[in-house]
Order: sequence, then C-alpha cells, then structure tokens
Amino acid sequence: MSELFKRTKILATIGPAVNSAKKIEEIIMAGVNGCRLNCSHGSNIERDQHIAWIRSASKKKGRSVSIVQDLQGPKIRLGSLKNNQLNLKRGDELVLDALLEHHDGGMNIPVQYNLAKKVQVGEPIFIFDGKILSHVSEIISETAIKIEIENDGFIMSHKGLNLPNTDFGGDILTPKDLKDIAYGATRDFDYVALSFVQSADDIERLRQLLLSHGSTAKIIAKIETKKAIATDQHLAKIVQSADGIMVARGDMAVEAGAEIVPIIQRKLIALCRTYSKFCIVATEMLSSMTENPTPTRAEVSDVATAVIQGADAVMLSDETANGNYPLETVIAMKKTILYTQNHSQIIPTNHSPVGEFAVYDAISSAVARLSETIHADAIICQTASGTTATAIATQRPNLPIISVTDNPRIANQLALIYANSAFIRSYSETYGQDLAKELKKSGYLQTTKGKKDLIVVIVSGDKNKIGGTRGCHRDHDEPEACPRPFQEQRGARHFCGARKSGTRDGQGHPGGQRGRFRRSRREDLHAGEGDAPCHGALRRAGDGLSLRRAAPSLLSPGGRPAHRRHLLPGPSRELPGGGGAGRAEDGLRAPDPGQIGRAHV
Repeated sequence: MSELFKRTKILATIGPAVNSAKKIEEIIMAGVNGCRLNCSHGSNIERDQHIAWIRSASKKKGRSVSIVQDLQGPKIRLGSLKNNQLNLKRGDELVLDALLEHHDGGMNIPVQYNLAKKVQVGEPIFIFDGKILSHVSEIISETAIKIEIENDGFIMSHKGLNLPNTDFGGDILTPKDLKDIAYGATRDFDYVALSFVQSADDIERLRQLLLSHGSTAKIIAKIETKKAIATDQHLAKIVQSADGIMVARGDMAVEAGAEIVPIIQRKLIALCRTYSKFCIVATEMLSSMTENPTPTRAEVSDVATAVIQGADAVMLSDETANGNYPLETVIAMKKTILYTQNHSQIIPTNHSPVGEFAVYDAISSAVARLSETIHADAIICQTASGTTATAIATQRPNLPIISVTDNPRIANQLALIYANSAFIRSYSETYGQDLAKELKKSGYLQTTKGKKDLIVVIVSGDKNKIGGTRGCHRDHDEPEACPRPFQEQRGARHFCGARKSGTRDGQGHPGGQRGRFRRSRREDLHAGEGDAPCHGALRRAGDGLSLRRAAPSLLSPGGRPAHRRHLLPGPSRELPGGGGAGRAEDGLRAPDPGQIGRAHV
C-alpha cells in the first residue's frame, strides 16, 4: 500500500553500480518507477541487456516500469580514462587532444570534439557538471589545446565539458544521436529524452524522426540551455510541444548560472501542470550518496522541495549509475518522498490554460473536486493513450490514480506520471469497475477507516468511438468550412474527427475514428477563439474525458445499481469544478455508461 501512495515517482539511471538482473530488481522493489539508459555511456549491447533485465523484473514483480533513452546531444565529452578516473590539483595543466585515442594515465586526455578550432585563450571550460573549473591557456596544435585547472577534484571517463562562452551552432541532433534514434526505435523504449533543447522546433524534428522509424516513444525535453529559457513565452512553447520536461539542473547551472536553477525549476513544474505535461527534476538530488550511505540535510531538503512544488518524478544519476550505495539511495529518496507528501501540501499553481489544455484542465478539475467532495479512496481512469490520466494527475489529487489500459506501452509510460499506478487489462465497457473490484478483493485497495465500502471515481473514454488526435470536434454547416479532412456527412451537417496521418491513439496506427456527437453549439465545443482552426477541442488520441450529464454506472454494496441521488446533477446542471466542461444539451456525448461517476465497490 505504501508503494501505491508514493505519488512523486523515482527515475534511476542504470550503470555499472546496478549492472545485474538482481540489482535492477532490488532497486525496482525499493521504489524505482523508471530506468534511464544514458546513450553517452556504454554500448547498445549493454543497453539491450539492461532492457531485458528491467522488463524481466517488471513482469516478475507485476509493476509497470518506464524505460527512458537519453540521447547524448551536442555535448562535448572526454574520452575513456585509464582506471576510469583521474585526480587533479589546482594549477595542473591538461592537454585535450581530439586525435588521442587512449589515455595512458597522464595529463594528455582524449576528447570527442576538436576544440582547437572553436576556443580562444582565456575562455572558461567547465568539466563534470562544473565540478572542475578551468580555462584555456594555450592552443597547442590544430587538434589540441592546453587548459589550466583552477580547483582540486577529479574527472571520470566520458564526463561532459561546458563552454558557456563558445557558440558551436548547428543542429542539436548529432550523427551519433541519429544512430541512437534508429537503434532505439527497434527497442522497448517508452520515452526518448532530447538533450540541450533550444526550441520547440527541435522537439518536432525528433518527433518526425521517431514516427518515420515507427517508434511509439514519447519525448522528454531536457531544459539546460540559455536559449531554452530566454523568455517565458519561448519556454512555454517548448513545454507545449514536448510530452514531458526534465529540469536538467547540472548543465543548466553551468550554462546559465546556478542562481537561476531554483526559479526555473519551479517555473517548469508549474508550466507542466498548466499544459498537462509531466516534469522530472534531475541532477545531484542525493549526490553525496555516491560515496556515503546517508544523504546530507541539504539534499533531503532539495528532494522535499521538488515534492512540495509538485514534480512528477525526481531522478538519480551517478547515485545509482556509479555510486557505492545505489539501493540505499533509492530507499532514502522514497522515505523522503513519503514523509513529505504525508506532511505537506502541494504548492497550488495559478494558471489559465488555453485551447485544448483549457478543456483538459476543466474536466480534470471536475474529477479532482468530485473525488474530494465524496471522500473517494481512489480514481479509476480508463485510458487509451494516457492523456486522461496525465491531465488528472496535474490537479495533484491527494489519492491514488489507478489507470487501466489494454496497451502495455501506455501502462509503462504512466509509471512516471504523478500518483499513477497502471494496470493492463483487456478492453471492455466496464474494465475500470472490474479492476476496482479485483483490487479490493486482493487487498491492494482498502477502504478508509470507518467506511464500509470502497468508493472510487471512475473516469472513462471509449477508444472505439471517440475521435482522434487533434481532430475537429464541432459540427459545420458546410464541409468546406472545416480545415480537417472530410469524415462524415449527416444530412446537411458535416462531422469530422480525423487524426493526423499515420497516428491512432498516439501510437502510430493509421486510420481515423470519428467521435459520436450531437448537433452542438460551436462556441461550446471549440477549443480556440472566434473562427480560429478547430484543433482537438475535447478529445485527444482517443482518450479525452467525455461528460454526459453524469450518468455513471454505479454499484451499490450489493452490486445493484445505485440510487439516482448518487449521480451527478442532471442535464441542465454543470459538472463541479470545471466551469461547465460540458452538458448533455451541448452535445458532449459520452459512450454508455457515462464517463464520470462514483461507484461503491
């Protein structure tokens, strides 16, 4: 039961410290919800083995686990070092040589990029997330430079270099990234993390590449450059374009200044909640535990702050990849998360989402308020694409979100979403209710002390009937008035709901599925303003919430239909919490049974 209520999730980096099936199983059992495979280190053969171990542990323990492929991006890295590490003293001089293939233990270091043609004497170079400060002291040759070390410390194989005053330009997807994308498309990755994102265009290019390779992975945009955070408007466009955001605090601090990191972190978490995206806070969460069995007080406070701000997940990097205490680190992080969420409220956000995001926010808000009003024990979310579950999670309800889907990929992706526990079941009209009964019988869900029955709020979308991604969900007097492909003609009225070519439920399956709609008011179903193009007003990827005067299928303790007094208000009344998300008379028609309601189990 404690796992169920760990609302903020844990993403752990896989590396030498957990390089076995047993150790990966141990950290998953300890509380890890997702595993990050860093393409900057290791080989594809090693990643294949890690994927197999993760999926085996997930299946064995009956837990959905996300796997994230983290692309290297245009980051310059050191080559392999002898014994994997080199200790440094202030005043030491290193030679960084692009032609050097092997390190002999001395001060001549291989580097994966020819810096001699880009840097100038005096320019700063930060190594290992800024742990080592240095500056260029001499251009030795066409392929080598000399740098002077400014502080004591150490460097490790393949650690990154940051040159904040150097403009390299070019596409952020390197030839290595393109190879890794092609490889990942044939493997069981749930997410692809894009490093050093500068604009929404970077995300769209990656999305097209993934689609061309047939990948169903979603995209996490790593925020770590000055360009990405140049303006609030620019940052918001990146958030809207991505499926999730990672606050990559290490490179961000080096590139833009450590003082901005706390502010950007809070801003990104709030933006993600505004636009129904998820947010991961990363880098040095429990850094001291790479060498020590207990965290510092400052690190515990850092993790707790991320939880209070409403982060979907917190990430461990070197702590689990290379640290001496990977299992202890996961346990410490889980302990901090549980205590924080049980003794502190999540910081509310002040936001005004627009377009389709406003619809999602209104409906998910109604779900959260209903759950609170009736003192529900859980929210059961029937989801085809994960959109509904993610939208509800942005409201940060103080109870578990139990998602049920027939798609294993969606279940794994939901493992990183706030408060979500995903279950894979064959699709049926009542598989949410069936799951609630199953979980109650098994003891996974238990009634609150003092209550006789388990009360859940069931939220549903009918994937077989609801229109698709960014389809038009209003009717038009003339087919020519619709910017979307013609879908259906009923008498003199035109109905459409076509999705983007090559997509179905966001999973790359072709074909369009239209929704069922009554004649409706344009202003009620339109996502935008005025006569703007009608994009995804209500439903997205076959998974948006549909509301129909609250006609849920409720069960009394004896299994009989509940009395009508338990239902939400009738057709002329608005649903709570959403500012009137939908009324039956306005055409927001849902598959039977209705889409939001309380159930006694």
